[in-house]
Amino acid sequence: MKSKARIVFFAFVFLAYLSSQSFGTTTVTSGTFLVFSTYLGGAPSVLSVTAGGFGLYVPVGGHYWQANCFYCAPGTVVHISGSAAGTDLGPGFANGLSVDWGNPNAPYESVISFTGPDIRLNHGAGNYIVPFSFSGALCGFDPGTGTCVVNLPYLSGQGTMEAVTEDRWNGTLFVDTFGYAFQTPEPGALALFGSGVVGLAGLIRRKIDR
Repeated sequence: MKSKARIVFFAFVFLAYLSSQSFGTTTVTSGTFLVFSTYLGGAPSVLSVTAGGFGLYVPVGGHYWQANCFYCAPGTVVHISGSAAGTDLGPGFANGLSVDWGNPNAPYESVISFTGPDIRLNHGAGNYIVPFSFSGALCGFDPGTGTCVVNLPYLSGQGTMEAVTEDRWNGTLFVDTFGYAFQTPEPGALALFGSGVVGLAGLIRRKIDR
C-alpha cells in the first residue's frame, strides 16, 4: 500500500507543478490598446505594453475593427473582439530599439488578438466595462540581420475594456475610444490551486498508509 501511496502523492505533486508552469508563454503585464470610433468603423491605434522585459510600441492599422460606435441607437450590441496580423502591424519600437513588427520576410507572422463579451448599450451615456483576454505573437524583425531581435512567439494577457459613451443628437450614442487596459494576472489563484493539490496529496497518502 505504501508504494501506491507514493505514486499517488508524487502524481499530485507533479500536477501542482504543472499548474504553475506557463510552458514558454510570455504574459503581457501592463499597457494599453486603443480603438477609435469612426464613420467607417473602429480604427485600431497603438498597442503599447510591457511583456518579457520589453517595453513594446506596436502601431496597428489595417482593416476596421468591430469595436465601433459612431452613431449608435440605445440598445445596440457592440462587439469588442478583433485581431490584426502581418502588415497590419507597422514599424515600431522595443525598449527604444527600432523594429519592424509586420515585415513579410520575418520567420513568422506577428499577430495580436483580443476576445471578450459583447456590450449592449442599454443604460445610455456612461461607462461600459467588460473583461477581455489577449493572445498573440510578435517578431520584432531587423532587416539588417534577418532575425527577430525581439522574439515573443507566445503571448497572453488579460484585462478590462472600457467604453466611455456620450450622448449625440437625436437620441443616438457615441463612443470615442474603446480602451483595453492590461492587468497583471493574480498569482494567488495558481498558488492556491498548487497548495491545495499538495495538501490533498498529503491527505490521500495518510489515508492509504493507514
